[in-house]
Amino acid sequence: FWRMVTPTVRRADKISVVSERQRGALVGELGAVGRLCYETSDYEFGAVIPCAVLPRHRGSNAVVIENLPDDAFVVLWSGTYNVWSDVETLFNGLEQAMNSDPKIHFVSTGGAIPGHDEETYKDLVQRIATSSHRERYHLRGWVAAEDVYAHWDVAHLGVLTERAMYEGEFGSKNRVVQWLGYGLPVAYNQVGDLGDLLERAQLGLVFERGNSAQLAERLCWAAYNRPALAGMADRARRYVEDELSFETTTAELVEWASQPRYAPDRSHADTIMSPVDFSEPAVRLQSSRWVRRLLGIPVVRRGLKSLARHV
Repeated sequence: FWRMVTPTVRRADKISVVSERQRGALVGELGAVGRLCYETSDYEFGAVIPCAVLPRHRGSNAVVIENLPDDAFVVLWSGTYNVWSDVETLFNGLEQAMNSDPKIHFVSTGGAIPGHDEETYKDLVQRIATSSHRERYHLRGWVAAEDVYAHWDVAHLGVLTERAMYEGEFGSKNRVVQWLGYGLPVAYNQVGDLGDLLERAQLGLVFERGNSAQLAERLCWAAYNRPALAGMADRARRYVEDELSFETTTAELVEWASQPRYAPDRSHADTIMSPVDFSEPAVRLQSSRWVRRLLGIPVVRRGLKSLARHV
């Protein structure tokens, strides 16, 4: 990944990131390739463009979930179970909540990612098989795209749990933003800029990463306080429609694109050596290239010949 991203970091005049935390990581990358110099000391390379909310689409098809009571409180997971997915905290939190409230059910759409991560979802399935509440878990697997929103319509709360990984710290979670824009309340571990936003603006229920007891408490509160939960969801929907629309999130990009400018170090940014090239064979190769370039300059050749005669 470093080999793929380095040419862009060395060459770009402006770079977008998804969070303020990732902007800090970008500064580290820029420093690693030598672009933090006197020329760029007061130049802002990064522009934060957070995940934007898509236009709202209602489910076109009704879905029938077997053994789901009419008065069930449905907790939803929708999307991949990736390497960052904390299924242990998810399962333990659900188990504790189900022990306290018999109306809580779990519906899941999505699943394993063939060829990338096929173990995380399998882990969850195996845990559920041991549960005394397993009839209250409804694993739908991957569903047709046109049926995804219909499952959101059935749900009362979207949930997402993450493992301790830098991806979550520096990145964001697009599905959480889409749930908020859809009007679906969210329970999310407080990770990264998005987790801070939910806590600060009271747009969702947050819990400490890996804290299953706290997650269970949030789920039970949500099931018992449905009017308050609906009010939170409405406030969150209005917030993301105003602050996380494409028009708002891309304003800085559009402004820059209307009058694009080179970075101050443009004259030599392309020639900066990458840390990827710092291995000894690569340095020798890079050095030999520079030697060949120097020897190709007539004045250098004449100088070397004159020096050789005097020596």
